[in-house]
Amino acid sequence: MGNVCVGITRSLKTPQPIRTLKYELEGKDVRIEVNREPVPMDLNSGFSKIIVDSTIRGMIRHLKLDDPDGNIRIEVDRELQD
Repeated sequence: MGNVCVGITRSLKTPQPIRTLKYELEGKDVRIEVNREPVPMDLNSGFSKIIVDSTIRGMIRHLKLDDPDGNIRIEVDRELQD
């Protein structure tokens, strides 16, 4: 799950290296922080929000980790690997 979140975050062209990241999905609201800084999610007219929301909820649904329709919070602390 953490590696997928890192991959998504890199595709959004966020600051590198990624030391910490936090995903919060509440309803249709999607928030991402990289290195404790918010990532603008209004990229591509909201397309980024839709892709992030669908990807994370789909993974959770298939892994049966939690209720994919509820609020989701994922936090990743990484050692410098890049």
